[in-house]
Amino acid sequence: MKKSKFSIILLMLLSSPLYGKENNEDKSKGKEIPNDVITVKATSIKNKETFSSLLLNNREEIKGKQLEQIKSNTIGNTVSKVAGVQAEGFGPNAARPVIRSMSGNRVGILVNNLPINDVSFISGNMPIPIDMNRINEISISKNSEALLYGGSSSGGAIHLWDDRIMTQLPEKAISGAVTFNGSTNNGNGGSANIKFSNEENWVFNISGATKRVTRYKIPTHSKAAPCYSYQQLKSHFALRDQCQVDMKVFTSRNPEAYPYISEFWKKYKVEYELSEDDKYTFKDKDYFSGIGYVDNEANSQYKPGSPTSIEHVTPPKHYVENNNKEIPNSFLKSQSGNASLSYIEDDGYLGLSITDFQTSYGVPGYAYLTSKTTREMYKPISVSNHNRRIDIQGKHYHLTPFFRDSAFYYSYSESKDEELVGQIASSVFNTKSHQLAIETAHTPLFNRLNGAVGINGNYRDLKTSGYDAYLPSVLTKEYGIYWVESLNLSPFEITAGYRKGYTHHHLNIPDNYNSGRGQGSNLQNRHFDTSANTLALSFTPIDEWTLKLQKIFLIVLLKLMNFIHMVPTMLI
Repeated sequence: MKKSKFSIILLMLLSSPLYGKENNEDKSKGKEIPNDVITVKATSIKNKETFSSLLLNNREEIKGKQLEQIKSNTIGNTVSKVAGVQAEGFGPNAARPVIRSMSGNRVGILVNNLPINDVSFISGNMPIPIDMNRINEISISKNSEALLYGGSSSGGAIHLWDDRIMTQLPEKAISGAVTFNGSTNNGNGGSANIKFSNEENWVFNISGATKRVTRYKIPTHSKAAPCYSYQQLKSHFALRDQCQVDMKVFTSRNPEAYPYISEFWKKYKVEYELSEDDKYTFKDKDYFSGIGYVDNEANSQYKPGSPTSIEHVTPPKHYVENNNKEIPNSFLKSQSGNASLSYIEDDGYLGLSITDFQTSYGVPGYAYLTSKTTREMYKPISVSNHNRRIDIQGKHYHLTPFFRDSAFYYSYSESKDEELVGQIASSVFNTKSHQLAIETAHTPLFNRLNGAVGINGNYRDLKTSGYDAYLPSVLTKEYGIYWVESLNLSPFEITAGYRKGYTHHHLNIPDNYNSGRGQGSNLQNRHFDTSANTLALSFTPIDEWTLKLQKIFLIVLLKLMNFIHMVPTMLI
């Protein structure tokens, strides 16, 4: 009876089959494993990942002790310990991942199978609204995942997994954990989590975390060594400018080199605004109209053979003084909270989650020079983010004899990001987004062919404002449908897939928008038709070793001013 009730609830939400995967390890305890539960590429079908991602088998997992050892404040700095992955760093508090030199909007960042609609791809100093303390597993795909998620993952993807929605019943009716952590150079923080379960179907989960960092210490100066070299600063004007050091270097006449003091200078220095350099002369006489030549006064400071000019150098002074052995403007304040309710049965689950995330931090570096926010120059830069997100997820196993499992993922988020110069908002980004993904996998055909079909869509309304707004407001709509199949010819496996997508950007240019150069000075709405194809051959002689050859072909059709351009990209 419970099983039928759960099926009715899920079918009321979606008229099409949903997708999910069974955790075989947990279910096999004390139970007979049904014949139609399979292993894909020697990897048990997990509750969190989609079936299509298992078929593509492109991901490298980090979890457990390995994740705890490398985990840092940011996603980029955490995954940068993996070969082929770097961090696009803006200090210790903001770092977006770079995969094999691909960055920005070409590297997707997803949490629980849905992309994070943040603005960090616009500028690397902006935050990714996720609390790394809550992440318990990371999957990295260094190959393109455009087949599953479109062009925003053409350079790879970082998948983050947390427990914001519970998918398995806890062992006890009430369980939880409270942690406190402190560090000499990584701030202080803590987290709390508690789960309530009726030990049958329902789980209520509530959690929160906070972290504070006053500053980060370093073993030396915060600027490069030449910025503290008197001789190098004196010799290079460009270096003084780059180091933001006020140091004046100029020359004046040397009084000891000139034998006379000009009578003309004495009489007309105020009327003609003569400088102190005009005071001294080599001439023994000055000519005055109507009077004739007048003898100049002898210079008592005169020393024959002295140089004619003197170099003057003022002491170097940094625009903003920084304490030695500290990263200036490196503070961090972060807090998050989550509450979720899940209904769990043997054949699936349905969950609702509400998450609130807030952070603010300084962007280390030199003082800000050009801004419309204030007449006072050289203010520090800081960033703040407040993100609210609602997630709904559901999975079901063996919905019909033909469908193996089905799942849906939906999220709605509101986010406000601010770039601050001092205390004044320079650029403000307000984002509202809806995301939906549905996937269904079929049972094996001829005991060899496994596959899945899915759709995903994204609606993002980005509104910009602020004194220094450098982006127009943009309404983005994108969706796609994909299909992937894998033929098992052990020890060989052939995987093929196809995706068709569409993207539309509609601009709303604010009055205070600062137009850029090139295409940035000629803004207009844009439409894209996209498609992606993948073909892979895998050879797995033993479970621990696989050799894979994969080719991806991505096509972007740009519809603009009645012109259509084809831009092919091949990734091997």
